[in-house]
Amino acid sequence: MDHLPLPSSATTHLKVPCISTGKYDNGPFLSFPIRQGWEIPEWIQSIDQDVLHCGKTPTIQEIHDFLQTWLFFGSLCELFGNAVDLSNFVATDGYGGKFLCTLRIKHTFWDRFVECVDDTAPQDTQAVAMRGECDRIKTHLDNLYYALNTVKELADSATVTATALLGQSLENIITTLYRRVLKIETPVPIQWGFAFSGWIFDHMKNLGWCPSTITQLAMDNPDLCSLYYTSRLPPPYTVMGHSACTDDSCLALQIDPNNYHTKHTKAHCHCPELILDAQKIGKILRENRLPLVEICPYGEPANVKMTIRVDDGNVGFVAISHVWADGLGNIKDNSLPACSLQEVSRLVNELPRCSTQRDKLVPFWIDTVCVPVEPGDLKQLALKRLRDPYTRAEHVLVLDNYLRTVCAEGCDSLESLARLSCCNWIRRLWTLQEGRLAKRVWFQFRDKAIELKTLWNGLQRPSKEFIDYLPMVASIATRWTATNIFDADENNDNRPWGHPLGLVKLRYILCSRSVSVTADEALCLFCLAGWDMEKITCVPASAPLRMRVFWRQMQTVPSGLLFSKYSPKLDAPGLRWAPLSLMGVLPRHDWAGSPAVENNSDGIPTERGLLVSFPGFIYNINWHNLCNGYGFFFRSAGDWFTIYFDEPWHQAPASVTSQEPQRMAVILMKPLQVLASRNEPCASEEPKWPESSRGILGILTHDDTGIRYVKALRHIRVHVKDPLEQLINDAAFECISAGLWDGDCSLSLYERAMRTTETYFAEHPTVAMACQKWAAGSPYATGQDRFAARLVEMAEPTYYGGIAESLTEKQQWCAD
Repeated sequence: MDHLPLPSSATTHLKVPCISTGKYDNGPFLSFPIRQGWEIPEWIQSIDQDVLHCGKTPTIQEIHDFLQTWLFFGSLCELFGNAVDLSNFVATDGYGGKFLCTLRIKHTFWDRFVECVDDTAPQDTQAVAMRGECDRIKTHLDNLYYALNTVKELADSATVTATALLGQSLENIITTLYRRVLKIETPVPIQWGFAFSGWIFDHMKNLGWCPSTITQLAMDNPDLCSLYYTSRLPPPYTVMGHSACTDDSCLALQIDPNNYHTKHTKAHCHCPELILDAQKIGKILRENRLPLVEICPYGEPANVKMTIRVDDGNVGFVAISHVWADGLGNIKDNSLPACSLQEVSRLVNELPRCSTQRDKLVPFWIDTVCVPVEPGDLKQLALKRLRDPYTRAEHVLVLDNYLRTVCAEGCDSLESLARLSCCNWIRRLWTLQEGRLAKRVWFQFRDKAIELKTLWNGLQRPSKEFIDYLPMVASIATRWTATNIFDADENNDNRPWGHPLGLVKLRYILCSRSVSVTADEALCLFCLAGWDMEKITCVPASAPLRMRVFWRQMQTVPSGLLFSKYSPKLDAPGLRWAPLSLMGVLPRHDWAGSPAVENNSDGIPTERGLLVSFPGFIYNINWHNLCNGYGFFFRSAGDWFTIYFDEPWHQAPASVTSQEPQRMAVILMKPLQVLASRNEPCASEEPKWPESSRGILGILTHDDTGIRYVKALRHIRVHVKDPLEQLINDAAFECISAGLWDGDCSLSLYERAMRTTETYFAEHPTVAMACQKWAAGSPYATGQDRFAARLVEMAEPTYYGGIAESLTEKQQWCAD
């Protein structure tokens, strides 16, 4: 890991002990364990599983030793050739300890690359050689990823992470070569950060990072090198502690009105609090103007005075964006300590200013003072115009205590941006609009303020030295879609969603944020969208009531919300499909379906439910017989499928009163034909998991002008059965439908099934062999037992039935 950059606060890299005592034999990588006499079960889940070396059970130390030899040092030999000096990748400390060292990894890579690519050859020849070398490295990285996944529960976690970081770094290099040099499509990237971040996350937890921050980093599926870099930063708010925080929420940032204390700039300061008159603020707001604060940044706080300025559209001012948990808020009054206001004024007046302000104090707007706490009508008036301070200000200055502990001069652009990505400001809901709506956003460090775009521009360093540094930048930059830094059109209307795809993007931005008052979420969303704030401020401060108004305001939504597993959802008729919040750490594919459907633009909220177009079919079956089972299986166009039940579609499941068979609707993300076609056997392919589709199951209530109305009940997964089970199910179906069923009614259903199986197996040995293979993984049943059980299932309408009606891929449904 020594080859990776470090933040200025980290003096050393994490050390991974070198425990390898063996040698790599330079044979094929994946078969190395077999050549060395090791027997390791595939996809091992526990060290307690049977692992043998030359017929004996090895110790844990022996296993860790061997796996480091194979995974880390074997990869070096595979990547750089048999002549690579492995001693270059081991370092020692002053006490005789040995550690893995990757300091020379990039130098070794480029030396090898130069050997393979003759720079005196014609360009076409060079390109062919470069492509061949990149493809060779990519092939090994794919093999390495497979090997690491197979044994990651068995190997030393530090070795796994060090090896994965090696793989990530080299993939970053060849990815850049594919894109920028060879100008070809990049192969599918390996998800190193998703699969091998456990050791890094454990280290972060021990340092005091908030569990919700770690969860969000895991959801981001980051570049593993970027994740390692982030882990070397000091955690925000270590003084407050995160012992009570959860994976879903940082409780250290929540405001408790009964215990909130506005802070002075110094611990023992007792300067007076300066307050703005609420009636004067109200008068300014009613005139469609903004109240501003002007205060001298110098002199004794006890003697300073605060002046109200008025923005009529011609005053250059600064809007302050801050985290209330840092102490610049006030629950009871429109006041702040004089020392705090002077400090804010000093920082504001250090920002660039227009020529008309050269010799004047720059006024500022801060919500604590400028949004009336009381009376309620004035507060509501201020909330209606909450966009204005951030859209009209010359600058928005972000004040975050985590950033203000660090000098910007000591940080390069990567570190500064990484710190911004971890600070508490980016975790709060209200700060989203403050960064998104601003013309220019500045972040205050200890020594100076830095503009966000300046940081981004400082990262544009396309040299060979930083070729593996660029993906780290991209990984960190994905967290900044909450600002307008990446807007192609500087004159856009700054709305984070103009269409459903934008809503999915907004959800991604919001999932790591939180708010102390849940009812404020809809206020913030309305403000971001530029909608009429009066429609939301007049609604009582209830999250469900306000989010109803938000979703009713949407003309279209991602149709994938039909498959959302977010809980809780709204409980209002017609909106039972709608998530109660856009926040929370639910994985993206569970919030609005898979990428294939979350971007659809045809979801229409209606009074009767969500109107969407998806494939599906109608199935006649008794729900009361089904609801407590695992699911059921069926046949369509000659192919067999299984429907597995997942969790209820809504936290308050719809009631089903009828005890009779009903017309059940199955709505799918993918058509059945697609699942079946992708499951066709192919001799050249490795064995693969059966193709599946997510969907929902509900009761068809009625049809109306081509729209099927559905009372949704359960989330489901539809799997196409593999070729072996297709054969067996066809045989069982033949037994039932062709009258081959044993006719002795004095026997139990299972006894009749066993007799039928014996007779059928005697006449169809191919089916008997297939059933033996089918039962090979079960110690509790023979092939004959399993075939008989399948006959019983087909004879019971609870588990098997036929499709009553197949529908088009663009069938319209209205589900609620």
